[in-house]
Amino acid sequence: MSLKDEAKKLLNDKKAFDKAYDECFAKYDKNKDGNIDLTEYLPFLKDMLTQMGRKQYDFKTTAYNFEKADKDKNGQISKEEFKKEFQKRLRDFANS
Repeated sequence: MSLKDEAKKLLNDKKAFDKAYDECFAKYDKNKDGNIDLTEYLPFLKDMLTQMGRKQYDFKTTAYNFEKADKDKNGQISKEEFKKEFQKRLRDFANS
């Protein structure tokens, strides 16, 4: 199964999505504080773009994406905010 097909599967299978999302959040929440800060978001986005075969963003674009994902503007991406970001990235990949 291609990575694109896997992304589509995750988007259509809530149980599989929840498992992948939980694993992804745990992987990037390095300090285990229940939030993703910018230093944790950088490798997440880099890895996602690499898997998607996309060009890496410069720091300014990455910071902008982080700010967009941080809906409550507290300087961290909560687990719920991260869920939306993860879903958005999967959708982007599945539809590319």
